[in-house]
Amino acid sequence: MAVKQLGRIFSIGCGFGESSESGLEMGFDERQNAEALTNLLKTEHYRTILHAGDMEHIMPDFIWHLEDLRLGQLYPNYYVARLASKFAKVTLSGLGGDEIFGGYPWRYFRGDNASTPEDFYHQYYQSWQHLVPDAEKQNLFTPAVFHAVKDLTGFDVFRGVLVNTRRPLATPDDRINLSLYFEMKTFLSSLLLVEDKISMAHTLETRMPFLDNDLVDFAVRLPVRYKVANRNTTSAIDQNEPAKRIRYQMQHGDDKPVLRKALGKIIPNETMQQIKSKLNPPKANWNEGESVHYVNRVLRDRRARILDYIEPHYIYERLDEHTSGHRNNRLLIWSLLSFEWWLRKFM
Repeated sequence: MAVKQLGRIFSIGCGFGESSESGLEMGFDERQNAEALTNLLKTEHYRTILHAGDMEHIMPDFIWHLEDLRLGQLYPNYYVARLASKFAKVTLSGLGGDEIFGGYPWRYFRGDNASTPEDFYHQYYQSWQHLVPDAEKQNLFTPAVFHAVKDLTGFDVFRGVLVNTRRPLATPDDRINLSLYFEMKTFLSSLLLVEDKISMAHTLETRMPFLDNDLVDFAVRLPVRYKVANRNTTSAIDQNEPAKRIRYQMQHGDDKPVLRKALGKIIPNETMQQIKSKLNPPKANWNEGESVHYVNRVLRDRRARILDYIEPHYIYERLDEHTSGHRNNRLLIWSLLSFEWWLRKFM
């Protein structure tokens, strides 16, 4: 659509080093698909290739510009924005398409067995506990920090977002709609903040056509069946699993069916049928080789600032679990690493 309106435009892509990809992880890299589409549309296309170790070089600047702690492992976006800024001052982003059209179906079936709204809130809350279960927080924090925060509960904040909607919870579709609402109020707003800060770090303005007010109003009124296929199928997929989207779609099929159908006359079928991947680094870029050495060097340092708040034995146990392959602690380790750099930059 942009090409029709503007003529020849730039397009920017990101890939990961081929030596670190295997099996399901190949789904993280959309280089071939992107280049097929850019060839069809005749855009002037550029891409950046990330390798293990690139996280280390960007973390200080990334955290400085982000200013706040965010769960998403989004440092690749920083490299993409930096590349884009060399060719343009305004870019178009597809951000928001997943949130308004049901792009994360494995997250919408939590709490399906709940018998009451309160039971649903608790089950749904537990499904979002990706970092540290509430029962482990006394082991996580130093005694002084735990004493200061022990009466604070994430569940109260979480429940408040859901209860304030006053939406019904009588049917599976009601629960999916509530999940979509929750993600737009929390997950999407966080992504928008990150996108804005990373873009502005490179004096880049980002525009998000999917979040046009009229389009969002239309999307939220659509019946669930247009956004979530196979909505009677429940699935429990680990949110920490790097290839969770690919695994879900292999098992259950399509997501965002109405969006794919609407664009069927514009986008080539081979592109339309592709499984949507996410700009996160493959496992080998994250917890093997250079990256794991970097993570251990920062978080096992006895002078680490994070040790004023977090118990060292808890950090080391989670690192050992992850690097040995016993448990995927990717999101927690990313959060600890970000916290350490945040303390270095702002405290």
